[in-house]
Amino acid sequence: MNELTEEDWKHPYWSFLNMLKLRENTGFDDQDDPEVMVANQRFAQEVRIQRYHEATLKADDTFRLQDYARYVSILSPFMDLLTNSQMKKFELAMRRKNLDI
Repeated sequence: MNELTEEDWKHPYWSFLNMLKLRENTGFDDQDDPEVMVANQRFAQEVRIQRYHEATLKADDTFRLQDYARYVSILSPFMDLLTNSQMKKFELAMRRKNLDI
């Protein structure tokens, strides 16, 4: 199992989780608070970007293996984040996926 480095612990993800745990332990749970809503949205976006980066690595592996259907399914949730070159690759995978059917 990989050990987290000190730099890993400094990532905003861990700070946010620590803050949530503190709020949970102290009984403060006001989900209608605008600051809480903004923090939750920011955290959700950070997590989504992290998942996008992980998905692109996995998708690149599947593309090399010519598993175009899996490539499309991995990247479909992140269409709005794809770069121009990723979008072209995605479109190519869509065409090839449809030929394999």
